[in-house]
Amino acid sequence: MKRDNDCKLEDSEYVLLTKKYPKCRNFIIKAAHNGAVIMPQNEDKIEIRPLIVKENDFKTDVGCGDVFDAFTIIGRLHRHSLEESVLFANFVAGLKAKKSLEEPISLKDVEEGMEQDSFDTYVRDNLSLIYQILPMGRSIY
Repeated sequence: MKRDNDCKLEDSEYVLLTKKYPKCRNFIIKAAHNGAVIMPQNEDKIEIRPLIVKENDFKTDVGCGDVFDAFTIIGRLHRHSLEESVLFANFVAGLKAKKSLEEPISLKDVEEGMEQDSFDTYVRDNLSLIYQILPMGRSIY
């Protein structure tokens, strides 16, 4: 379990995963507070770093996985690439971690998070991935 949460599967395990599910074109492996890994078939895996939530800002991780799933699906439904969708979903899940257990995340929270330095920092932390997936001059959302 710890190995999975740390996203430290052996390369052979990724290969086994693709062989076990040959009809799947992409895999998203959630790694709890460590971000996520996107594994396209026949390509190198892409690691997405998490939004780092300061210890004094962290409230709970309950619901973060649901937020991640929802925003990944929303991104894909709006025709964003899998990488863009997962990157943004991971950011929003980090924002959810700053909320108390019973407090939902709203679109206003997402907008405010994007306006604050946290989004800029998150983008800088994932800059190499962003350059891979975004043509120059195009914004994420």
